[in-house]
Amino acid sequence: MTSPASPIHESTRDRLARRRVELTAQSAQLRGELARQSEVLATPLAIADGVRLAGLWVRDHPLVVVVAVSVLVIWRPRRLVTWPARAWTAWRWWSRLRPTVSRMMIVLRG
Repeated sequence: MTSPASPIHESTRDRLARRRVELTAQSAQLRGELARQSEVLATPLAIADGVRLAGLWVRDHPLVVVVAVSVLVIWRPRRLVTWPARAWTAWRWWSRLRPTVSRMMIVLRG
């Protein structure tokens, strides 16, 4: 029978300790890589959070929304049609220009 301090046990302990250090370093590297890759999601997630917060606000203040829509209907019913159309057009333009603007901003930031 071998004692706990035998050379066989020491080499196994050393091997396991080295393996633990290697795995810890690999985990740190993978966490860093995951953090870098997930930076792409920061903007879409921020937008989603804003939309969610807006939805919660509307849910908590339905009377304000009803009054605002009623005022728009009474004030100028035609604007209920023109403003969404303008917003849609503006969004389409921005979707087309966004890549160019992004490239320009990268160049300007250097």
